[in-house]
Amino acid sequence: MSRPRRVAIIGGGPAGLAAAATLLRSHTPGTFQPTIFEASSSVGGMWPCEADGDRPHTVYGRMPTNLSKFTVNFSDFAWESVGDIDQSRGHGGAPMFPKAWQVGRYLAAYSRKHGLESCVRLDCRVTSAVRGMFGDGKRWRVKWEMGYNKDAVHTPELASEDFHFLVVASGFFSRRFETGIEGLDDRTREKLHVTHTSEIKGIGELLCAIEEKSKGAVSSESTGKIVVVGGSMSGAEAATSLALGLSSEKYSPPSRNKRVGNYAVCQVSPRPFWVLPPMTPKDPFVPPASGASGGAHSPNPAPAFLPLDLCIYDLSRLPLGEIRKAPSVATPERAMIMNRYLGSLVGGNQSDLRSDALTMGPDMGRKPPWVAVSEGYASFVRDGKISVRGGRVERVSIEEASGKVSVTLSGGVVLENVVALVLATGYRPQPSLSFLEPGVLDSLGYKPHDTFLPLLLEKHGTIHPSLPDLGFVGFYRGAYWGVMEMQSRFLGKLWAGEKGDSMRLLSASPEESLEIQAMQALRDSEAEKGQWPMGDYVGVMEEFSKDLGIPRCGLRNDAGDERVGPVVPARYTPDSLSRETQVTLSSLNRTLQAATASSPSFVARAAFSALQGTWEFSRILKSAIPTFPSGTFIGRASFHPRLPTGDGYDGEYLYTEEGEFITDGGLRLKGSRKYVWRYEEGGDKISVWFVKSHDGLSVDYFFHELEFFGRCTDASGGDGKGFEDEDGGWAARGHHLCEEDNYTSRYRLVFGGTTLRRFGVRYVVVGPKKDYWTETWYRR
Repeated sequence: MSRPRRVAIIGGGPAGLAAAATLLRSHTPGTFQPTIFEASSSVGGMWPCEADGDRPHTVYGRMPTNLSKFTVNFSDFAWESVGDIDQSRGHGGAPMFPKAWQVGRYLAAYSRKHGLESCVRLDCRVTSAVRGMFGDGKRWRVKWEMGYNKDAVHTPELASEDFHFLVVASGFFSRRFETGIEGLDDRTREKLHVTHTSEIKGIGELLCAIEEKSKGAVSSESTGKIVVVGGSMSGAEAATSLALGLSSEKYSPPSRNKRVGNYAVCQVSPRPFWVLPPMTPKDPFVPPASGASGGAHSPNPAPAFLPLDLCIYDLSRLPLGEIRKAPSVATPERAMIMNRYLGSLVGGNQSDLRSDALTMGPDMGRKPPWVAVSEGYASFVRDGKISVRGGRVERVSIEEASGKVSVTLSGGVVLENVVALVLATGYRPQPSLSFLEPGVLDSLGYKPHDTFLPLLLEKHGTIHPSLPDLGFVGFYRGAYWGVMEMQSRFLGKLWAGEKGDSMRLLSASPEESLEIQAMQALRDSEAEKGQWPMGDYVGVMEEFSKDLGIPRCGLRNDAGDERVGPVVPARYTPDSLSRETQVTLSSLNRTLQAATASSPSFVARAAFSALQGTWEFSRILKSAIPTFPSGTFIGRASFHPRLPTGDGYDGEYLYTEEGEFITDGGLRLKGSRKYVWRYEEGGDKISVWFVKSHDGLSVDYFFHELEFFGRCTDASGGDGKGFEDEDGGWAARGHHLCEEDNYTSRYRLVFGGTTLRRFGVRYVVVGPKKDYWTETWYRR
């Protein structure tokens, strides 16, 4: 019996765990003997295991994922098997978009399931990996420091071993990239708080840092700009987190630690980008009515909603024919198709956000799109709570007279009174390669200052023909978990196969590799690059599926057509469907079926997200009792976001309205009111609560819950009868009995993509001394 092939895996995050588990479970026992070297004291990489943990080099524990749990998932381990990972919820289990700490626990449970504890060496930092003739053949001699995370007085112990193969799984996001900004020196940093998006843990810590720099406590008189440098994912998420924190400080119930300053969040982005919330419409357009002139589709006022990845990666969106990865350099025609689709999801070119820096002009349609996923960002921008400026930060300076800091942008725009600089400038992958020899790096086409494509590899960033015993898993910007599994399967098949099989899987030389040539062209191209070098997730998964002989699994009720539904890891498994895979696919099927044409699933979350911000409203009041005046109320309402003030809720607004009531007799009266609106993901529910009068902020008692029950298919609105608007939309109802008074409410919500174009509320109130109805329409 031959000895197992020894494999050194550098990194114990998702990529390293996937590589080790795949090598162990997908091959005959004894084929491979993987060893994972992890520099930190636990597996999981950048994903922490505690909501408020402070382990170095991890993301904020309460940050949600950008993609759903069906994409942030390995094919053979269901989220349901992790256990109760959110004990604050009565229903338990993972939310649709897990928090970072929940992902950390998933990875820890995944490691336990596959028995990887015996393979992992924690607190071991690899210092070098040398390729040469060692022992009885060509090997990788790996050297590492043991006890890397021990206290400062501990001297790490050095060790080394030889391995047949080496897997780099140390992560693309290894070190923060702080781009050079003129004037950002020690003197400026004495007055200006400078941080990276990865260090943002909430507004409280940031305000404390601002206090320290300003040598004074933050108060209602404090002013200044918090400038986020960089666009796209991390920049939008950081800006949203800060704006939400400031809003929550202002509109939450009083507390001893409350500090509210008049701060403004400003984001500087070098390009416009699309802003998508987590839930997007499955059917953003409706076809023209039968017999209607013209063939134009119109926005769907009542679309079905799904997690955005289940919409974007839906196979039925692709043209007929073989599915292949799209070219790395997007043609203007392909860019137009992608931009047109993203515009359909958000309901236009984003001009409704009232920001020139985010409006997609005609020229942008021919450039590769950039995307940010954030719940609340668009509304903060629309309301001016986040001000977006196009360009780049060129210089930071201190005004001699006032001692305040200013920031100069490209084009000469100056932002004055800057109190904090948040760098959303990404990461440098190069430190993750520091243990490789210069000669090896040269063979890989290494470019040290390229943060977009530092290596030239084939098989979708997995391997180089000149170094067939060196593999890469998850080492590219935007790596997906399904791709990590496919890369690991490819390496296992290559390294376990006969020579003929190896030659089939790998190009004979770098010069003959069409993929490496394409990567070189992408690197050398002067055209504007896309957000990710391998952004065609569907194409990558499908090509791996074909190369590895792993057929895509169909979904329930697909009428025998496997080319429907989203691409997720659980649909690509080399063996018969395991119980874990079946659990994931069953959950996916339930989710997809819940978002059918007649079901309002996920509408509550989409509606709650779209409500945020300021609205103009007009209310008609008609009373059947002469002593109770009828009239019209005109005013402005705002849904102010704040952190939930009660357990079990995932979102919360303080609703305020002010305006003037004009009676039918001409009398004018000022009026105002407040409510608290809450969202609970477990039941996909929106509820409305009364507010305590003593502070106008604290939740008092329950008013009613919005029950979404269907579409408004005609002018009467079905059960929402009485509405005069004829544009359809989703219908909801509610009920409240206040002593002897009966309140019946009806809602109509009219969408355009993810945007809520307008919504109406109708109350009918009947009691011993009340008999009236109101109808209110809200518009931006």
